[in-house]
Amino acid sequence: MPGGVLLDRCPHCEKTYLTARVEAGCCPMCGQSLSAPKADTASKIEHLNDFSPLMEREEISFFGRFWGTLAQVLLRPSLFFSNLNVGGAPLPNSNRAFLFGLLVLFTGQIVSAYWLIAVAGQSLDLIFQGSPEQAILGALLGKGDAQVSTQELSYLVHAASVQAHVEFILAPVIAFFAIHLIAGGCHFLGRSMQSDDAVPPPFDATLRWVAYAHAPFIFAAVPSLGSLVATGWTGILLVRGLVAFYGLSFARALVTVGSLGLLLKVFWASALHRISLYLLTTFFPHLSP
Repeated sequence: MPGGVLLDRCPHCEKTYLTARVEAGCCPMCGQSLSAPKADTASKIEHLNDFSPLMEREEISFFGRFWGTLAQVLLRPSLFFSNLNVGGAPLPNSNRAFLFGLLVLFTGQIVSAYWLIAVAGQSLDLIFQGSPEQAILGALLGKGDAQVSTQELSYLVHAASVQAHVEFILAPVIAFFAIHLIAGGCHFLGRSMQSDDAVPPPFDATLRWVAYAHAPFIFAAVPSLGSLVATGWTGILLVRGLVAFYGLSFARALVTVGSLGLLLKVFWASALHRISLYLLTTFFPHLSP
């Protein structure tokens, strides 16, 4: 325009004004500060950079919080754990984190048990009969190269089926106690291996990050290798948590998680096997070899 007069548009009232009439950085039409949008933009950017668990947000739907948190833990675990507040005031409640871990572990456990039921329901005797696996199965049963009888094969199939059904029915109980037992083990062993001047986080904070660390168990729903991937990935996240929140060395954290996982695995496998054998001998006594 002639004389160097410029026009601009106010971001608040959206009216056009002459820049020469601007005083103290305010719009001459509505009086709002023309620099306010920059502050709003900065606020939005800061909110987006906040990588705290979406599961604990109020402005998102439940499914959005669940799947968003799952993506946070699986895709950016280092950034996720670094944004967890384990010693701040006020300390975040672990209820939503526990609900997240419970749902993930329950889903993986129940789908994995379903696959076991489907496999056990097939005619495994036809698969093993006259195949290379027959010799392996005979060796596992202490029979060397001898053929496994149809009755023994039937017993193995029913035993696997009963155990799979027990896992399917007890999936909520398994998920509930597994998270608490692992959190308790990490808390106790982590405190015992800390230096004398270190301040350990409270158990509720440990339960919170341990629950989030079970996110990879969603892959247990994948047949065959899914459970192995889920177990290994969860173990890595637990090691990362012990290093971040208890200040342990990587070697100590690895030994802690490995020994704790092995102990719980042996204990649960033994208990599950005994329950399955009891049910099998009680309700199917004619199948005993």
